Amino acid sequence: LYQSMLEEAIAKIKAGELEGLSAADDQWAPQINLGVPVLIPEPYVPDLDVRLGLYRRLSELSTKVELEGFAAELIDRFGELPVQAIDLLNSIRIKWIAISMGLERVVMKKNRLIGYFVADQQSDYYQSPAFTKVLQYVQNKSGEVTMKEKQTRNGLRLLLTIENINSVNKALNILRPFV
Repeated sequence: LYQSMLEEAIAKIKAGELEGLSAADDQWAPQINLGVPVLIPEPYVPDLDVRLGLYRRLSELSTKVELEGFAAELIDRFGELPVQAIDLLNSIRIKWIAISMGLERVVMKKNRLIGYFVADQQSDYYQSPAFTKVLQYVQNKSGEVTMKEKQTRNGLRLLLTIENINSVNKALNILRPFV
């Protein structure tokens, strides 16, 4: 459903059917792969239409206050949040942090978090205060955090690697200084 909605929105943007949006807009969303289920489990919200509506609403949230309100509503309507739903909400937070850090992709696997920086090495991002903040963080956390260039199938990429990350919550906590 998400993929279908995304393809439909992209087609509308390209056709100029969505007001206020264009294919040239700077707003982008990084790919987030946390290696764990990040979802609203069926036993928690049994009705498929309600779950889909919640996902749709979740995709439209853009502030911390809205996300906290959404979480409070879930708890009020359905009870204590299961781990998968907590991880889903935290994945949204990680996505927002990744945007502010200039990460196009975030992958969590084998007890490490890997962030892929903006692919365009001539990007203004690399001269920005956000990138300077990342560099300072890496210097202060040497041993736990490394930054290096790596050849990928899409060319040479700058990667941020953080060791000993074994949960979505731990990933969020280590990335919080970037907000």
